[in-house]
Amino acid sequence: MKKFYYVICLLISLYACSGNEETSGTDELITWKVEFNSNGGDVLPSFVNIKDQTTIQKPTNPKKNKFVFGGWFVDDATFEKEWNFATDLVVSNMILYAKWLPGPPTWTVMFDSKGGTAISPIQDVETGAKISRPVNPSKSGFIFNGWFTDDEIFTNEWDFSTKQIVSDTTLYAKWIQGFPNVTYNNLTGLVKDCADPYILKHEGKYYLYGTGGNDGIKVYRSDDMAKWSSAVGATSGYALHKNNVWGEKWFWAPEVYYLNGKFYMFYSAEEHIAVATSDSPLGPFTQTEAEQKPFHADIKEIDTHLFIDDNGKKYLYFVRFTNGNEIWVAELNDDFRSIKESTLKKCIGTSQSWEQSKLEPYPNSKVNEGPFILKHKGTYYLTYSANHYQNPNYGVGYATSATPLGPWVKYSGNPVLIGNDKIKGVGHHSFVNVTDGCQYIVYHSHNNITTVQPRKLAIDFYEFIPSGNTNPDILKVYGPTTEVMNLCSKE
Repeated sequence: MKKFYYVICLLISLYACSGNEETSGTDELITWKVEFNSNGGDVLPSFVNIKDQTTIQKPTNPKKNKFVFGGWFVDDATFEKEWNFATDLVVSNMILYAKWLPGPPTWTVMFDSKGGTAISPIQDVETGAKISRPVNPSKSGFIFNGWFTDDEIFTNEWDFSTKQIVSDTTLYAKWIQGFPNVTYNNLTGLVKDCADPYILKHEGKYYLYGTGGNDGIKVYRSDDMAKWSSAVGATSGYALHKNNVWGEKWFWAPEVYYLNGKFYMFYSAEEHIAVATSDSPLGPFTQTEAEQKPFHADIKEIDTHLFIDDNGKKYLYFVRFTNGNEIWVAELNDDFRSIKESTLKKCIGTSQSWEQSKLEPYPNSKVNEGPFILKHKGTYYLTYSANHYQNPNYGVGYATSATPLGPWVKYSGNPVLIGNDKIKGVGHHSFVNVTDGCQYIVYHSHNNITTVQPRKLAIDFYEFIPSGNTNPDILKVYGPTTEVMNLCSKE
């Protein structure tokens, strides 16, 4: 009996152990799958092999255009039960559903190139965002002149640095008619070793004078203002040579005017101002023995500019070294060789932050120089250059006045011309019209971004933009351009 009893116990024990092992194995095989239904948002992978009674990590929030993600829910109808990834346990295969809330509106910016190359729209722009300027379109025979919100009179140019998108927007390209096959490139320079440039337009030809060369002032000639000859002055390329005039060195900043049947060249030498005459724009510009003297022998002055008003009054603008370089003006006598001393007035000196660049080699220089006057709708525009000429941030600004003698108010948007990542040291300028409505600023730039000398000639289109109120129109310069440009010919 005992043997039988022991056999029965052994069988019961073996049966019990066998049953426990089967249960333990079944527990280890219980795993679950969690799917994520993003309801039209980003597709997310499922979580698989999740152990029973465990939590899962929250996946990266999906995105959906024009919507804000509102969490994961166990139902996609009422979205009443949000899944708590920190506490909720997975106990079965399941699907979690993304809830979406209406997001802030987004906008589309269209570019109407007005017959130029197509520019792709910018879509899904958030309210209040700025957009990057697209690559300029091109159009055969035309010059691109900016993007505007109106396509009729083009008064509202889009400022990509400040304007924000608040609605669907269309920007329109402005084009200016260009001469076929007449191009220029400021990056290479139109004329080398020609600084402080001035262009005289006379009898259908253009004559370029500037600082360059040790013995006087050279002159270059062009039929179209884009392609220039070598120096063609009467004296070995010089229109004005030191052997014929007052001064031995530092011949700077010439300007030439055709007045009363003669050509008058106002120039600086040895940091004094003087004037010489010639019967030809090529020279030789000379002075009689009595005329061989500066305007003021005891006062340093440079950078003369002559402006003759509609009433015939003559004004001479120039620079004195009174507090750094400052611009002065006086009425000019009829002899063109002296000023009316009683009318002498200071115009402007350094006052705006951009004029005092902290860059080397001459940081914080006090320089307002290179004056030029434009008269537009009864307002006088005194344009000038600021910063030391060797400074990379040498640039151009302007001030306005109701009279040629001032007082002058500087434009708050100065500078209107300053260098970029390819061209530096742009300044000391003049202006010339190709035709009515087709006008250019003429200026010099540094030789390259690291070397100042020899400086080179550059030109770019400018125009006046209506201000839309009682303020003077805005003088806008489209430069410095760094690609091949068509010369305009707007009639």
